[in-house]
Order: sequence, then C-alpha cells, then structure tokens
Amino acid sequence: GLHEALKLKEYEHTRTQKIEVSEEESRKRSAVLSGIEKGDNISVVYYSDSDQHYHKIEGIVKPNFIEGYIEIYSTEKRPSKIMIDDIKEIENMG
Repeated sequence: GLHEALKLKEYEHTRTQKIEVSEEESRKRSAVLSGIEKGDNISVVYYSDSDQHYHKIEGIVKPNFIEGYIEIYSTEKRPSKIMIDDIKEIENMG
C-alpha cells in the first residue's frame, strides 16, 4: 500500500541522466573489453534507458562486439543484454 507507493515515488525521484564517459574512461573501457572472452567473470556498471538508473551486475560474459553488446549471465533467469555504449565501468574478474 502506502509504503510501496512511497518507495516507488522515491525511486522515480532518483532517476538520473546518462553521463558521458571521458576519453580516458573510454580508453580504459575499450582495453578491458578487448581482453574479455566468452566465459569470463566480469563486473559492469551500466546505464539503463528503461528506468533511467545506473546498475551494477556481475556474472559470466558472452560478448557480441559485431552487434555492439555483451550479455551477462548472473543469478537472474535471463541474461542481461548491455549495449557497449551504456557501459560506464567494466572490470574483468577472471
């Protein structure tokens, strides 16, 4: 009821605009992306246009650089498809 409505209102209030990454951050992102392979465990901070928030996810990656995205297989039932341009931070954890 009221508690859930207040949480939703707070969540909507925290929406943010996508931050353009600097050239240095873009180079770092590209270096990490060029080193990842299918099956690597990675951590990604990315922007979601659908809810206008940044999210962090960790899981096994399946890159598709030709199409411009990566898929992350985590504890969710379906893989998360993340566009390369929406990635703010990425770390290859092995």
